[in-house]
Formats: sequence, C-alpha cells, structure tokens
Amino acid sequence: MLPLAEQCGDVERLVLGVNYTALTYRRLRRVAETEAFAQRTITLAMGAKMPSYVGMAKGNLAWVALQRGEFTRAEQTAREGLSLLAPPIPVSWAVTLPLVGALYQRGETAESVDLLEKTLGGLQRFAPPVEAVIRAVIAASVAQDAEAVHARIGEVLTTAVQHNYL
Repeated sequence: MLPLAEQCGDVERLVLGVNYTALTYRRLRRVAETEAFAQRTITLAMGAKMPSYVGMAKGNLAWVALQRGEFTRAEQTAREGLSLLAPPIPVSWAVTLPLVGALYQRGETAESVDLLEKTLGGLQRFAPPVEAVIRAVIAASVAQDAEAVHARIGEVLTTAVQHNYL
C-alpha cells in the first residue's frame, strides 16, 4: 500500500499506511522501526493537516520512550498526543496506554482510571482479557479501594503487554 500511495501522490492514504505500519511494528515490539515510522507519520500528517494522526504517532513515540524506561518523556509525549486527538479519534489506546504506564511508574492512579474509562468507552475494542481488567480497575475505583485500583492498573499493563497493546 505504501509504494502505491507514494506513486499516485495520495497523501491521506500514505499517512494512514505509515501510521498503521508504525502501530504494527509496535505490536511486534520492534522499537527502532516503530520510532522511525512514527516520526515519518508526524512529518506526513503535519503536512497533510491531519492532527489526529500526529497524535497517534505521538502515542507510538510515547510507547518507544516507555520501552526505554524514559517515563517522564513517555508521559510528556503521550500528553502531547492526547491533546491532538479529535473526532473521529477522540481517544485511542495507542496513546492512553503508554500514558497510563508512565503514570503508574509514579503511583498516579486517579488520572489513569479516567483515561482507561474513556478509552473503554471509545470506538476501539480490546481483546476480552484486556477489557476485563480495565473493567476491574473501574469497579475498584467505584468501590474507592485505592490499593485494589493500583493493583488492577498493574494488571492492565501486564495484560496489555501480553496482548501486544503495550
């Protein structure tokens, strides 16, 4: 798809293809390739005035930072990405999960619960085990059990890794 989009000058399809290539590399846990394609997505999406795809690419770069143990950078980059998302992509696990991972490293749970709840309520769907642990976080939050919330968020992150979301 990428060579064809390049040949015919279809910038929109090129942005989509490069973005989803980055996401595919991310799900394969290939950090260098994810970073390279995310950077390319940003360049193309900015030129095409597609801010939501810049936001998605920032989510992929936040994931890269998280993999490198750069938690502050991961949080900052994910927040930048989140600020760029707009309908039809108001929230995306590609951006929120790295942010939740960074927040977890410093013990922040309230914002993580809110992010997970918004992500679950979005258009995207998770594998059933991931959705189940996100629902467990929300239930623990409703029960005002801070210890359980923290533990369940840890389970979300572990399960998200197991299912190639994080």
